[in-house]
Amino acid sequence: MHNRWEITRFVKEHTCLVQIEQNKRRNLSSKFISMSISHLVSNDPEIPVSNIIQEVQVLFQIGLFLVMYKRISILPAGDFCGWNTLKGTIQGRAINCNQPLWQPPFAVHRVCLRHIRANFNKTFKNTNLKSLMWQVRTETKQWKFDCVMKEIQERNVDAYSYLMKLDPEKWTLLHDGGHRHGIMTTNIAEALNSVLKKVRVLPLKALVELIFNKLVKYFHQHREEAKNCVHLFQTRIFDKFLRIEMKSREQKVTTYNPREGIYMVRSLIRIFGMGNNVYTLQLNSKSCSCEK
Repeated sequence: MHNRWEITRFVKEHTCLVQIEQNKRRNLSSKFISMSISHLVSNDPEIPVSNIIQEVQVLFQIGLFLVMYKRISILPAGDFCGWNTLKGTIQGRAINCNQPLWQPPFAVHRVCLRHIRANFNKTFKNTNLKSLMWQVRTETKQWKFDCVMKEIQERNVDAYSYLMKLDPEKWTLLHDGGHRHGIMTTNIAEALNSVLKKVRVLPLKALVELIFNKLVKYFHQHREEAKNCVHLFQTRIFDKFLRIEMKSREQKVTTYNPREGIYMVRSLIRIFGMGNNVYTLQLNSKSCSCEK
C-alpha cells in the first residue's frame, strides 16, 4: 500500500517459533505441544501413551506431565487434528478394538443423549419432537416407550425413522440393560471441560498447578461440609432419600413370600384413571416388574 509496510495480523500458523520452548514460555501451549508430537502419532497411530508422555518430558524438560488421553485421530490430509483430541471421547479406537477388555461384559458402549438430541433437533427443528425424543429416552416400561414412539410417528414419520435407525441399546434406558445406571449424558466430561475452558491457553506447568490447587480447595470445602453434616449421607443425597420415602408411603404393599422376599406393590390411584398399577417386587434379587 503506497509502497510502504504496515502492521497487520497474521491469521495462519506461526512457523517462526524456536524448536524447543522452555517450560515457562508463553508459547508452550497445548496446541504447540500437539504440533511437536504430531509426527509420532502420524507414523504410529497405536503408539503407547507412556511413549508420548516420555517424549514430551524430554522435549520440553517437563518433570510432571499430566495428560488426559482417550483418543488420537488423524485428519484425511494427514494433519494432526489438535491436542483437544487427546482428551476427546473414547469412541473411535475403543469401540473398534477387538481386545476382550473393551468388549462386553467388561465394557459397553453408549452415547450421550444431549448430543443425540442436538443432532435430532438440527435435522427436524421442532420443539415438540425434541421434547418427545427426550422423554422416550428415559422410559423404563415397554408400553410407555411404544406410546411415545407412536406419537412421534404420528407427528413426523421421518423423525420416527431417524430414531428407529439408532441402536436402542446405546440411547434408550429401556434397552440399556442397566449398564449406564440411569446416567444418560456425559455431564462429567462436560463439567471438566467447563472448568478448564478458560485456562487452556496457560502453559502446561501453570495448568497443572491450577488443577492441583482446585482439587485441594475442592477437598477442603467438602471435608468441612462433611464435618458439619448431621446425617449418614450428604445433605443432597439424604433429601433425595426422604422424597423417595414419602412417595413410597403412597404405595400399598402385600406380602407374598417373606422368606423369598416377594411382595406385591400397588401404586396410588391418580386422576384421569392413572396409577393403580400392580408390580412384583423381589428383594432378594433386587428386581421389580416396574423395571425401574
